[in-house]
This record gives sequence, structure tokens and C-alpha cells, in this order.
Amino acid sequence: GRNGAGRTTTLRAIMGLTGARKGSIKINGVEAIHLPTYKVAHRGVGYCPEERGIFSSLSAEENLMLPPFVSKTDRGMSIDEIYEMFPNLQERRNSQ
Repeated sequence: GRNGAGRTTTLRAIMGLTGARKGSIKINGVEAIHLPTYKVAHRGVGYCPEERGIFSSLSAEENLMLPPFVSKTDRGMSIDEIYEMFPNLQERRNSQ
């Protein structure tokens, strides 16, 4: 969408970073409008603000390993699967 369309505000509301005034936010059928941010993240929703300064000291691969669905177990995607989808990330895995 164009500038001012509300993309950032919508994402911030989903993450619980902006107070939602009315309506409903459901994640996989579960009402999430009053969930704390960490519980929204545990449900697999992530938000990377434009500023990109939150985890700037981590490498690209370390940042990819932060979400709960990226793992070395059967529970989520493996880092290799992510690299298959986005080969340029593998080339930049040690970049900050």
C-alpha cells in the first residue's frame, strides 16, 4: 500500500504495541487483541520495524534463529529450509 495506508499501525496493533480501539485480532482462530507482545510472538507472529536497530549486533543467521518456529527440531522450519527459500540470506549469514 501507499504511504499512510496504515500498514505499520496495523502491524503494531497486532503485536500489542499500539492500543486497538475496536475490532478483533485473531491469530489461528485465537483472539489476540489483549495478549501481551511476547504471547503474540509465541504464536509465530513477528514484527521487524523499519529502523532495524533492535538486534543490529547479531548476524543475519542469529536474527533468523530468534523466532520460535526456526529450530533444529521437528517443531519448525530449519535454517536450511529458510536458505533454500532465500538463497541470498545464506550468502549473507555472517553479515550484521
